Amino acid sequence: MIAVHGYMERHLAANPGFAGRDYGSAAITLSVHTDVAGHGGFDLSDYPALRGWRARVPALPGFVAMPNPPEENAALVAAST
Repeated sequence: MIAVHGYMERHLAANPGFAGRDYGSAAITLSVHTDVAGHGGFDLSDYPALRGWRARVPALPGFVAMPNPPEENAALVAAST
């Protein structure tokens, strides 16, 4: 897996989030990255703290989920992995 997921895993194993319990611009960026990781063929199953954090993110006030990619894009991603 890419190095950033390992860094995120280690950080989240010891902290509730990336800015304490607050949810700021860094967390927004990282939640988008991890939300679409599966679309790019990245498996997050080896990162339990990261997956736990991602499971908590949708409960935050104002959360807006990323839409699924259009079918034609999903087919391109599937063909490239």
